[in-house]
Amino acid sequence: MPRRSDSERLAQLRSQFRALQQVLADDAASVAETEETLAKTLESAAENMPQHAGRLRKRAREARRYAATERKESKRLRAGGSTVA
Repeated sequence: MPRRSDSERLAQLRSQFRALQQVLADDAASVAETEETLAKTLESAAENMPQHAGRLRKRAREARRYAATERKESKRLRAGGSTVA
């Protein structure tokens, strides 16, 4: 079996890296969606349980912050953001 050149191997690795970036981007987007759903659920619970509203709303804000972080990461990954040339 002929041995691949370094440039062929590098091209293959870059292709695999881009594919993995897309998987990670999809996962980050999914996590963001889940966190948004959680935040909505917590807000609804806060309306129904006023005795716990402060704590529940705080958790909802945290979930939304995390969702924003994951959306940002997904966008970065989809744009090809990396240090690999």
